[in-house]
Amino acid sequence: MSQPRTLHRAVGAITRQALGRRRTQLAALLAQWPLIAGPELAAKAVPQRMAPARPGTDGGELTLRVDPADALELQHEGPRLIERLNGHFGFRAVGRIRLVPGRISRPRAATPVRPLTAEQEARLDATLAGIDQPELRERLDALGRAVLGSSRARMPR
Repeated sequence: MSQPRTLHRAVGAITRQALGRRRTQLAALLAQWPLIAGPELAAKAVPQRMAPARPGTDGGELTLRVDPADALELQHEGPRLIERLNGHFGFRAVGRIRLVPGRISRPRAATPVRPLTAEQEARLDATLAGIDQPELRERLDALGRAVLGSSRARMPR
């Protein structure tokens, strides 16, 4: 029987098989794009392709799909974005950014979570009472509130 693996290790192995070695950089970039580019730039551009550096060039080429209305701003922010990308990768992975016009799909706003009733609060607290790790308890509490507050879900008795 094999030992359990963390999700991050399993996803890395799966994406390497599905995308090949060259595309794992793009997959890592897509997963961390809002963190690397910042929320404002990430909402205006989406990575499409990451071409590796050719011999004799300084870094590869990152192709971004950009809303035409935002292209000028992204062209201006290009050098700063290249610095942030290379800082994230730890080496000169990107030397140039190419902008391609296209539609950017914006994520839908999250549905507001309704407050829990007193009974739901009490049951959630009772369910989480046996958890001694504060960080785990806090995350499970947030998950429980989101689930119970977004639907007509009921906690088991």
